[in-house]
Amino acid sequence: MTLSPDGCYVSKGTWHDPFSGETFYKSNQLDIDHLVSLSWSFKRGAAYWSDELKEQFANDSLNLLAVDKGLNRQKSDKGPLDWMPPNTAFHCEYLNRWQQVLDKYPDLQMSEIELQDFSKKRSKCDTETVNLHPKGNKIALDADD
Repeated sequence: MTLSPDGCYVSKGTWHDPFSGETFYKSNQLDIDHLVSLSWSFKRGAAYWSDELKEQFANDSLNLLAVDKGLNRQKSDKGPLDWMPPNTAFHCEYLNRWQQVLDKYPDLQMSEIELQDFSKKRSKCDTETVNLHPKGNKIALDADD
């Protein structure tokens, strides 16, 4: 890891982008993505949260990933109905991280169409073991999860 000349940010290091499956070595190639975007969440309940809860959500490490900046901008504020990472090996973890965020912030509600699509996509993960937590804890999913 290499800090900038003024020591304010990391300029070089090693980051694995789960969206693309690629490894990056320069921080200027990355964005920090809100998995469940702030815009998406505000349209689905977060607009009514206290300032403290909004700040907690915006900085929650469960909801943050370092990813290829081009893919982050492509994703924008889309949910899983409208965008999935090109790295298909990450789809189950992506969906399950989304579910973890929604479980942690139960005021966030998907529309019926979003929920049906989300459930259909997650059902394809029912026999896979996926990484759910950024620290690498693995769990096996049941079809009823």
